[in-house]
Amino acid sequence: MNGWPLFCARAFLLWVNFLPESLDVGERITTAQSWPVWREQALRGSLKDLHFKLANISSVVRYPAEGMAFVFAPICQPDDDEPAATAKPNQRYVKVVTLLIEADEWRVHVVGSMISPASIAKIAYSW
Repeated sequence: MNGWPLFCARAFLLWVNFLPESLDVGERITTAQSWPVWREQALRGSLKDLHFKLANISSVVRYPAEGMAFVFAPICQPDDDEPAATAKPNQRYVKVVTLLIEADEWRVHVVGSMISPASIAKIAYSW
């Protein structure tokens, strides 16, 4: 079950890439609570920029609570495609895909900043 949140996050990116033709697919890969918001944003065309923001989805999945997962997508510059040495750490911006188990399947709940498990009535393993 480790890879399923990652699979779902990538399916979500594909869904965004094929909007508006794929609108109805979104209901199967998002939580029931979040679907009305995703649908409205898709109909308005405001999800188009997510294509670029989720283009570099990491293969690492974090599980902050039972039935909850985070998948990270660092936001890179278009020409930032090769490793480079730096003298000091640099800051990267990242979008976090928060997924929840619903009806025994991983589904996308929100995309943006990391959310606390308590904000969705989950008990964190550690926070």
